[in-house]
Amino acid sequence: MFDTDYRSEILFEDPRSVLSFSGFGEYPVERFENDLYIIVLEGRIYDRKGDELEKHLVSLASEVMADDQDNDAVTSWLLDTDGEFIIFIRQKATGRMAILNDIFSLLPAYYLIADQFLSVSRDPRFVSEMGEVKSFDKLAVMEYLLFGYSLDRRTVIDKVFRMEPGCMICVDPDGESITRSVASEFNFDKKENRNRSRKRNVSELVALFSKACRDRFENYPGKVLISLSGGRDSRAVVAGLEHCSIPFEAVSFVDKGQIYRVDATVAERLSKMLGFKLTRIDLGEPLGSDVLKLLRFKSGQVFLGASFALAYSRFVAKTYGRSAVLITGNGGHKTLPDIRSPEAVKNIEELAEYVVSCNRVMPTALVAELLDISEAEIFKHVQEVLAGYPETDIGQKYVHFSVYGRGLKRLIEGNDRQRFFVWSTSPFWSVHFFRYAMNCPDRQKKNGILYGQVIQALSPAAARMGCVKNNVPKPYSTLCEVRFYERWRRTIKSWPNPVRFLWKKVRKNSFQSKPARPKHRHPKAIMDCMAEQIDRCDAINEFISTSVVKDVINNSEDYNGAAMSRLFTMTSLIEDVTLGASSIEHHLDQILNSREEL
Repeated sequence: MFDTDYRSEILFEDPRSVLSFSGFGEYPVERFENDLYIIVLEGRIYDRKGDELEKHLVSLASEVMADDQDNDAVTSWLLDTDGEFIIFIRQKATGRMAILNDIFSLLPAYYLIADQFLSVSRDPRFVSEMGEVKSFDKLAVMEYLLFGYSLDRRTVIDKVFRMEPGCMICVDPDGESITRSVASEFNFDKKENRNRSRKRNVSELVALFSKACRDRFENYPGKVLISLSGGRDSRAVVAGLEHCSIPFEAVSFVDKGQIYRVDATVAERLSKMLGFKLTRIDLGEPLGSDVLKLLRFKSGQVFLGASFALAYSRFVAKTYGRSAVLITGNGGHKTLPDIRSPEAVKNIEELAEYVVSCNRVMPTALVAELLDISEAEIFKHVQEVLAGYPETDIGQKYVHFSVYGRGLKRLIEGNDRQRFFVWSTSPFWSVHFFRYAMNCPDRQKKNGILYGQVIQALSPAAARMGCVKNNVPKPYSTLCEVRFYERWRRTIKSWPNPVRFLWKKVRKNSFQSKPARPKHRHPKAIMDCMAEQIDRCDAINEFISTSVVKDVINNSEDYNGAAMSRLFTMTSLIEDVTLGASSIEHHLDQILNSREEL
């Protein structure tokens, strides 16, 4: 049990299988039953209510359990269903069972299939324990250390896989046949709305975003809260709620290291301008007790550097109750901006270098040393992953990586962390909004023009506020400012080369003096804990070079919080899985957090 008010319940059981639930009382789990099927829904489907929802689920069950099962029909059902969910279906007459998730896999789930045995859970640790797996996937470990997440369905625990978006697993009555199918991933080469004017696309996007907000939050039974930062995405959600006249309050936080101080300041200005209530939470340094909880909550899927956010989630649950919904802007920066790679990136090899340089959280050379592989092998693997994407355009392949990588792996796992306390969602992941937005031409998205016009149409007041990017207030926020900036940028580009060269020199020397390379400071307790881990757990050395880990510990000032957090997460997970105990238990009242942005 993760908390004192959690409960356990068996939802279905027969001699060969069991379906159970563990969670707080307000967590959304619903059971439907008729003469043909038992259906259990975890999560929420937003665009159907009451009897219509039950009919919609029964129509899915009839497709899934048909003798001539049509996977295209199941995919069409998923593409027509807005929600975050996992669905279990059992056909009463035959005993056949199936489990499937939404088109984005917004509720992360994991599975293991081996010798007529299937284990599926929202907790990868539970799956590994049921399958008695204590080994690790070296390729997934490499991806995790490099990016902070695995690039495909692998998890770092060997033979334990993540259910892909639109994944369906079917089991026959005697368990001799277990089949798995996956809906086709989106192909971002296709832009069905490319010939529509920006004005029409803005109008359609505003309508779809407003519908996503109303379907999720109108007449919501608990408190409607938005987790408000200084960025554009959460501000767009505020604009959507204001546009739909949905009552809400906002919460924001400032961590002990003041990393999010600028965000909180912009959030306060926005709340005063629009007149909604904002509660600011000042967080302390996270102790080892929270680090250990996060390790066992998410089994490494959320890096331990994010442990300070547990205090934020606890505050929300205690102050507003478990029935509250916490809204984020998750997904906004994947759907409305132009996120293609630069035009200068021309082929897969260059794209792989760009992907690694822009997204790595640990130096490539260090990853290679830790795993005793070459950097060339790392880049070759990334190239193979990128080549497997359905797009042909190099820029759109990067879009695919951004959505299916960081968007649907790291960010979704982070959002799921909130659901241990209260339900959390984002209207940006409405399948109808997402599909329309990703079919808009990138030329309309360039320089934030499309995004700015959507916010402007939702709430002109919200559009007038500046936003924060990389902890720096971003001044070019309103539409007229963006256009002015773009005209100025084009003017500079039109200058003769010598003039541009001199301008760059003046700007660099006047405004951008390069600081000395910073030395990073990490709590001594983290170094001590990692040293204990490699001393007491031989399994760590089977997957990661402990001599290199010792070198990192001795030279920790050379590595930033992102790198140290990922390495500490990996050594902690290997130790806890293989030994069933953690050295973190010896540091429960000490600071075990290397500060880093979420």
